[in-house]
Amino acid sequence: MTAAVLELGSIRRSYPTANGGTLVLDGVNLRIGAGELVVILGPSGSGKSSLLNIIGGLDRGYEGRYQLSGQDVGALDESQLAGMRRRAFGFVLQQFALIPTLSCVENVELPAIYSGEPRRKRHERALQLLSRFGMSHRAYFRPPTLSGGEQQRVAIARALINDAEIILADEPTGSLDSANAAAVVDTLKTLNADGKTLIIVTHDPSLADIASRVIEMRDGRIINNAIAAGARKRSLGQASATPTSPQTFAGVLAKVREAAQMGMRALTQQRLQSGLTILGIAIGAASVIAMLTIGDGARRQVVDRIQALGSDLVTISRGPPGVRGAERTVVSLLPGDGMAARRVEGVAAMTPEIDGVLVARHQNRDFIVTVSGVSDEFPQVRNWPVAAGGFFDAEHVQRYSQVAVLGATAAANLFPDRDPPIGEYVLIGNVPFRVIGVMVRKGVTTGPGHDRDNQIWLPHTTASARLFGRAYVDRIVVKTELGADADAVAAELRATMLARHKLEDFSVNTIAEVIRTAARTQRTFDYLLAAIAAISLVVGGIGVMNIMLSSVNARTREIGIRMTVGAARRDVLTQFLVEALVICVVGGLAGILLGIFTGWATAAISGIIVLPTAGPIVLALVSAVLTGLVFGLLPARRAAELDPIEAFRRS
Repeated sequence: MTAAVLELGSIRRSYPTANGGTLVLDGVNLRIGAGELVVILGPSGSGKSSLLNIIGGLDRGYEGRYQLSGQDVGALDESQLAGMRRRAFGFVLQQFALIPTLSCVENVELPAIYSGEPRRKRHERALQLLSRFGMSHRAYFRPPTLSGGEQQRVAIARALINDAEIILADEPTGSLDSANAAAVVDTLKTLNADGKTLIIVTHDPSLADIASRVIEMRDGRIINNAIAAGARKRSLGQASATPTSPQTFAGVLAKVREAAQMGMRALTQQRLQSGLTILGIAIGAASVIAMLTIGDGARRQVVDRIQALGSDLVTISRGPPGVRGAERTVVSLLPGDGMAARRVEGVAAMTPEIDGVLVARHQNRDFIVTVSGVSDEFPQVRNWPVAAGGFFDAEHVQRYSQVAVLGATAAANLFPDRDPPIGEYVLIGNVPFRVIGVMVRKGVTTGPGHDRDNQIWLPHTTASARLFGRAYVDRIVVKTELGADADAVAAELRATMLARHKLEDFSVNTIAEVIRTAARTQRTFDYLLAAIAAISLVVGGIGVMNIMLSSVNARTREIGIRMTVGAARRDVLTQFLVEALVICVVGGLAGILLGIFTGWATAAISGIIVLPTAGPIVLALVSAVLTGLVFGLLPARRAAELDPIEAFRRS
């Protein structure tokens, strides 16, 4: 007798039940030589399919010894068993077991994908096999459009794609009419004549006519093992139970590419679910981009407005730092403090400022304006030039002159028919002031609805004595010399004020510090916006998990087919994980476009300058990918952990 290609000794298999367990194989001993055509007969429940599952490496829950080409199959891990299935065996499964969403040629290629065969090479071989079985004209049709006999021929072609030496056929003619069954039988005989070892499980006794050996089973035991007369024996090469080559990076990359293509095909099969899930991811990604770009634009706008006040300014204000409301009661900041501050090294100019809101009148026009008492150095300190006329000088300040300089808005409101209104008089409160200048329009605000151009500037001495009736000022603003360290000047000013006041009833701030405070405040809002965007992504991720879990449930039989023809658990894991990533990447790309559009729309409505940058776009795409990884992992693991037999049996 020829050398055994596979050998089983004392194989026992039972399945747990509510009553303890059902024994389906009871001490089976079997030896099959290379090149045999073995038919295993038996009624339903005899254990023949369970025996075939063990031979094919689909079932590990047995007791006993199983050797394939001298190698102990029981010692192989899951990955090695998958390698054995795709290289040593070709499977012709019950009811054809073709994946309906793949074309015929793609179904034939399937085992070669998991073997790492190059795309072009496996495609050419699949076409050759289909041509061999008269199916080349149907290569790009999908299985549901084929007859039963045509589907079975595709299944046989798939069994041969990896050039396996052993063909395992489970009821190969059970779903066929007599004409198609006869054609399949002729094909099986031809394969055996070509040197393939065939093991056929069936309840059809007519298949015994083509066998070199017929094995009959009943109640989990072999009751007859008869070698047919004239059976051909041949010595063939051993079937490899393990992969012949290690996984390479290129091979892994090719598998990921294949999984991505299958993922795109899966999306098209569930258009509505996929579209809604992609929309969820797109909204999350768009939220990331829109929130960050809008937040960044708002921050830049705030910083620009603050910097427009002067980046080299130091402000001394009433009230100690950190004491809320103290500025309303502290009255110790005097113009003399400003003169002392002017003498500090590094100070280029200084102005005390005293503010109030009063009614300004010209003829029959009354308007509420901000009135500010300042020094003659105000234009230099605030970097605010005069547009027409001139600003008051030091003599005006010393003489308590009743002169005024108007902001552009105040001038337009009070003197709509006179531009510029130099020499005109304006009544502030009950005091008349002669207009000597109009300031350049700044066009910025320091707060909601606060138009800085709606102001009138007076000598601070005049404002204190004639309008406000108080000697103390609200603040002293200092402009530092070019190149001076604003923080160092601020420290010196603090020391000077502390020496004069004997206690810290004032606060000293630089514009740079204000900018830093504004930036910190804006970052807090950024975190809030990011949290909202993250919630959107989580909602989208839940949608991904839902559609992938549904996909696993709907494609359980497909998973079983893939595992049967050689897919390892990692291949199934990769397949479903990549499908989740495909959904998230498509959603992320759509979200990028939606986020940019939302940013532009917001800019058009709010006036905030929004400039999409690479950072938020990359973050949105990375977030979408991570969402796919995190929320796709559970469904992918569930798919990978399915038992191939149970998965295949489920419809």
